[in-house]
Amino acid sequence: MFASGGRSRGGAYLESMRWEEIDHTADVGIRVEAASREELFSGACRAMFELMYGPQDDPAPTRKRSVEVSGDSDTDLLWEFLSEALGWAEVDRAAYYEADVVVGDGSLSADLSGPSIDDLELVGPPIKAVTYHGLEVKQTGSNWTATVILDV
Repeated sequence: MFASGGRSRGGAYLESMRWEEIDHTADVGIRVEAASREELFSGACRAMFELMYGPQDDPAPTRKRSVEVSGDSDTDLLWEFLSEALGWAEVDRAAYYEADVVVGDGSLSADLSGPSIDDLELVGPPIKAVTYHGLEVKQTGSNWTATVILDV
């Protein structure tokens, strides 16, 4: 079952983004659908933190971080971005539910924001890493999809 929507950085809903958890032995997977590449990356980041801390209707953005990554493909960019968001979340003790993403030719920049994990309860397994196993980003018509397996 897909979870839909999510708040963008300005508080507006990303109505065209949705994600679902997929079965995977020993790890956890997500499949994300969105109307744009930027929403896809933002939605994958949100889904990753929702798996650990549950959905948040209006997460207070007490933690903020800007990140920039580069990659040879959209798949590489997604892996680099999610890995960077997860790594900084641990350092910053944050759950980065919100990501204002800009994707360029071989690069991605994002302003991340979200609450302190001190204010949240862990409801799912802690994610240790983003894997390349089964990682996929594709565009079909005007729709974008991504599949990500996360090491827990």
